[in-house]
Amino acid sequence: MKKRAFTLLELIVSITLLFLIVFFLVSNYGALKTAVEQSKHYERREIFYNTLVRLFTKDILEAEKITIRSGKTMDTVFIERTLNSLYGRSEANVYYTVLKPSRKLIRIESQEEASFPISTTDSYRYNFLVIDREISNFKVHKSAGVKKCGILLFVDIENDDPIILELGLLNNTSC
Repeated sequence: MKKRAFTLLELIVSITLLFLIVFFLVSNYGALKTAVEQSKHYERREIFYNTLVRLFTKDILEAEKITIRSGKTMDTVFIERTLNSLYGRSEANVYYTVLKPSRKLIRIESQEEASFPISTTDSYRYNFLVIDREISNFKVHKSAGVKKCGILLFVDIENDDPIILELGLLNNTSC
């Protein structure tokens, strides 16, 4: 009569193979987790970059006048009468600034000129768009030449590569 059971050698081999498979899965889990975190980081950076570049570029290109108030590490940009309104205004005044306690970049849009600081009683006149990153340096430089002018935007993001955007504009009223 033939017995249908596993031998001791077959059990040892199968347990060893199972152990090796589990070992490789556990060791690759850390690398997979790191790859997922990096992917989330790059996706968040791309969303921030695309939002900032798209909005800032359209605001600048369609503006009548650009004024920059320089600070030590943070600038405030006043873009007067731009046609790029996110809220259906015919001509909007747009302000880019960094909130001090949270260091978040914010885009403020209003129909009339804003006076800073904005009081809570007047906040209904403004629309705020928070571009969610920790900014350690936000600088905007304007240069004017004979035939064209330019805007250079430098945004230093904490624990990330800085963003540098150069816009070459034809010499118009925005310079």
